[in-house]
This record gives sequence, C-alpha cells and structure tokens, in this order.
Amino acid sequence: MTLKGFQPFEQEATLAAGEVFVARLAKIGVQYGQVRVAYQAMGRVVPVAGADVVLGGRPLGKTDKAGSMRYETPAKQTAVEVRADGYLPTPATGMVPARRPARSR
Repeated sequence: MTLKGFQPFEQEATLAAGEVFVARLAKIGVQYGQVRVAYQAMGRVVPVAGADVVLGGRPLGKTDKAGSMRYETPAKQTAVEVRADGYLPTPATGMVPARRPARSR
C-alpha cells in the first residue's frame, strides 16, 4: 500500500468475513514513540489491553492486545497518563521525552 506522505506498507493477511485489518502507516520524517502498559505476575509480564492513553491532555486511544500504543513524538517533553479499569494507580503518569533533532545526512 502506498499513500502520499507516508512510508510504503506491505503485509499479507487472511481475513474471515467481518474481520478487520488495521494498517499502521508511518508518516515520512515523523518520529514515533511507544507506550507499553503491563504488569508483572508470577515472574511474567502481562500486557494490559484496552488501557486509555492521554498525551499532553489529549486522548490518543486505547492500547492494543499487546498493551501497546504508538504515538507521534511531541516537540517538547510532555506528560502521559494511562488509565485502565481495575488497575492502580489511576491514572498512572509519566513523562514522554521531546523528539530528537533531525540528523544531517
């Protein structure tokens, strides 16, 4: 798949009727970060799917089944909040670093 302003995307998938395939496109020249939400239980890391992620006061959406969400890196250091029913602390908070300056080639 190609779309102007985005990196080319290619992936094969076999879908049954009613299934949805999500193509995660990346903008050219944009830096991305990733939030991963998980907890430890009996020595294993368990992802938290469906956690709400808020970056700089702006809702970004929910984590996927792997407990992850990709976001466009902000220009300056920004607060991130994560909330999920049944998990503490609510909200869990942290700071996302600013994007790095582009490197010269």
